[in-house]
Amino acid sequence: MTSAAGKQILFVVGISYIIFGGLGFLGAFLGMGSVTTWDIISPMASGMSWAHFNAILLIAGLFHIFTGITGVINRARLEKASMLRILGGTDIALAIFIVMLNMAVSAYAPRNLASIFILIIRFVLPVLYIIGAQKNLAANASQ
Repeated sequence: MTSAAGKQILFVVGISYIIFGGLGFLGAFLGMGSVTTWDIISPMASGMSWAHFNAILLIAGLFHIFTGITGVINRARLEKASMLRILGGTDIALAIFIVMLNMAVSAYAPRNLASIFILIIRFVLPVLYIIGAQKNLAANASQ
């Protein structure tokens, strides 16, 4: 039996997804609480309301939590490596969508260390997730 070569990477990245996804979900949830009636009815420059923007961030946070839990649970299951790679690819697409959405609604540009850190994390975690899944996929193929 071949060992799952990417299980440590998937475990660490999965835990990171759970933590950062939970923080993102919490931030979006608290942002929903601060949305006023005027924010709901008045669109931003992109035509989207703040309530819709926060709803997208809530869904993204839940997806990150799901991706993290799935990675931690299936880190040693070689037959699940393909599914984990698809989740990582989906998260890269989600990261690109959210960055573009941020740019559209708020003229987003990394202005401080925290926003640069978040931008790096948003793209590094899915790449590491895919690397871990790919290592497991290669181990599965060599069986």
